Amino acid sequence: MNAQTSHHLFRTDALEIDGERVHLIGSGCDSCGAHAFPPRRVCASCRSSNLRRVRLGGTGRLYTYAIVRQAPKEFPTPYIIGYVDLDEGVRVFTRVMTSSEQDLRLGMRMTLRAASLPSADGSDTVAYAFTPEGEG
Repeated sequence: MNAQTSHHLFRTDALEIDGERVHLIGSGCDSCGAHAFPPRRVCASCRSSNLRRVRLGGTGRLYTYAIVRQAPKEFPTPYIIGYVDLDEGVRVFTRVMTSSEQDLRLGMRMTLRAASLPSADGSDTVAYAFTPEGEG
């Protein structure tokens, strides 16, 4: 998957793809230690502008999810969306990809990966998704 030649789902400064490795890019506050995603200019915790760019870890726990069964015709259904709480304490809205939606459990360990998702214009979009730990 080539992040340079494909469409992006969101800000291009929030995702890095280095071969098979995928990283979410957020910000880390040098004043209070809080992390955020996507990158911010001001810390939501302490209002400091003393932020640096950080690579966030690619693991966390499934906070909640929903199965989308109705969507605009350009987006094949069903698909799963949800929130994953990263180990750094950041909650990320994401596409959840799994081979068995029946096996999804709140609190289960999740792993970040690159995903090619359909766009409204029919092209593929480079994005991120989370899968249950051990699924690949």
